[in-house]
Amino acid sequence: MRYDERYTPLLRRAGLDVLSYQVRRGLPTFNPAALTALVDRWRPETHTFHLPCGEMTVTLEDCQKILGLSIMGRPVTGQASPGGWRQRVEAFLGRLLPDELRGSHNTGVPLTWLRQSFGQCPPGADEQTVGYHCRAWILHLFGSVLFPDATGDSASWMFLPCLTDWDTTGGYSWASAVLAFLYRQLCEACRRSSRTASLGGCVYLLQLWMWAHIPVGRPREFPPREWFVVAGHRLKPTAAYRWDQVEEPFARHQRAYVEYSNELDALTPSMVTWQPYLDPYFASIQLSSMCSIDENLYLMRCPLICFYAVEYHLPHRVARQFGLRQEFPVEPFSTSIQLHKFDRQRQKKVTDFETHHRDYIDEWDQQGDLNYENDQAHTNYNFRRYLIWYSGVTRCKLKGQWTAADYAEQESSDDEDTAFDIAARHGSQIEAAPILDRVVTISLLKLEISIQCFMSSFEHPNVLTCDRETLCSYLLLNSSVSHRELQILLRYRYYQGYHVVFVEQRLGVDAGL
Repeated sequence: MRYDERYTPLLRRAGLDVLSYQVRRGLPTFNPAALTALVDRWRPETHTFHLPCGEMTVTLEDCQKILGLSIMGRPVTGQASPGGWRQRVEAFLGRLLPDELRGSHNTGVPLTWLRQSFGQCPPGADEQTVGYHCRAWILHLFGSVLFPDATGDSASWMFLPCLTDWDTTGGYSWASAVLAFLYRQLCEACRRSSRTASLGGCVYLLQLWMWAHIPVGRPREFPPREWFVVAGHRLKPTAAYRWDQVEEPFARHQRAYVEYSNELDALTPSMVTWQPYLDPYFASIQLSSMCSIDENLYLMRCPLICFYAVEYHLPHRVARQFGLRQEFPVEPFSTSIQLHKFDRQRQKKVTDFETHHRDYIDEWDQQGDLNYENDQAHTNYNFRRYLIWYSGVTRCKLKGQWTAADYAEQESSDDEDTAFDIAARHGSQIEAAPILDRVVTISLLKLEISIQCFMSSFEHPNVLTCDRETLCSYLLLNSSVSHRELQILLRYRYYQGYHVVFVEQRLGVDAGL
């Protein structure tokens, strides 16, 4: 649909002007294979992606930085009775729906009809006509960007009660509603098994979040087109402007999913951009004032509400995304099986969601009192300890282990006849996770804490100079690894982030790790 500047004052009152300015420039081409590989790692019980680098998720901060929507406000909910929805849509848009919809089971407004009927606002249109066209723009925005269902071909009438008055519309927390709907769609998508299954929710937000944080399927960026000439800071670009022009995905579709799965299975913390919005690039382009208006609410541990969907925002599970120390074991917090079971298909008799979810609405209304309290900054040392705990309590690689036996006990595979060698020869693609699981074991990762303690007594902790006997004796006494595992460590020179130099006089050779 063609944007018209006459919509801007109305959209500002509705709190949707900043996003509309971004979307009117067109959306980038998404990478479905990379998104699918990521969605397969979503866990409904934590509302996070479980990756080898730790848990990650889309947060309220991402929603505001990328979309420019308000977090502060009333939850998006209310009455949603299906009876007479066509008449309500016609009154809302000032135009009759096509006759073929009247007897159909369609439960939304077709996006194609919106584009055909309201594609361009007529020159010289009166105030009422402009209002109807602006309402059609919002419905199209909701159905194609913010709240699309898995079919992606219609806009829901459910939101009409929240859109009838421009100023009332601007009082809703649209950021939390978008995130609630995306969480619900992710929870459903990660459990689908059909080859034709698709993902609903704000995929635009999810794709840009992935590009901002994870270098898997990330396209090459081109200089963005010049921004609109605007007065003030409100209509400046959001963080989405960085991907205004990108190269289309180049991976071959037949192999892309496995390639991206391999890359996600090999992801380490150092590969991740944990706080992308601190990049000097964003300071140089001066983001919209709406991108930081609710910074005090980013750490809310709270229910996110979008009519029937109630999903919890759990920033304490992804503290590093806020530059904070990741506490572990992570405090358990139920996302509620009963909430996930509640939807419009199973509970058709419930139409007053505001009454039904009253307890969660009351919890949301506490807002500032729900902030996750953590005043300790992130450190790599603590995060490595967290990863040791994390890798022992969850599955962080999509592909299974090549073998459950400890690598230290494996015989040589020089004959090239192991189970993995055979599978690789007979397959069409090499999968990375079995190789990684074969080489890196939990027992070796446990050396992290012991070596940290040992190194803390040295003047230059990043370069450790000692003899082999001193190091081996200390590790055997102060860690849970066996002598055989320690030999494996020394043989394969495996240790992240440090260089150990042994005194050549004691060994006769340079045997640095």
